[in-house]
Amino acid sequence: MAKVTLNPLTPDDREQFIRENQEAFNYGALEEFGLRDDHFANKEYEKYQQYQTDRLHGRILTPDGLRVICAGLDNDPEKIGIHMLEMLAKFRSESLFDIVVDDE
Repeated sequence: MAKVTLNPLTPDDREQFIRENQEAFNYGALEEFGLRDDHFANKEYEKYQQYQTDRLHGRILTPDGLRVICAGLDNDPEKIGIHMLEMLAKFRSESLFDIVVDDE
């Protein structure tokens, strides 16, 4: 019997792993369900790709991330609010993002 060793993914491996899984999923979905609405699928895929990129580079605020921020600011609502507004202003000034409402 072959010996198998599992190692954590490196950042480079992680990107490739995500891409290959997305390609495999899309291929499987196409084989199973056929091509339905290519425009819709591409739009959703692009959003998902952007989400994955943002998540990988720490641009998504997770519940754990929010807990860390709150704990670092002594769970003081005023400090937390000021910090969030300052970060929003900083990100906007650096053109990192703007609030976009998706009406879908």
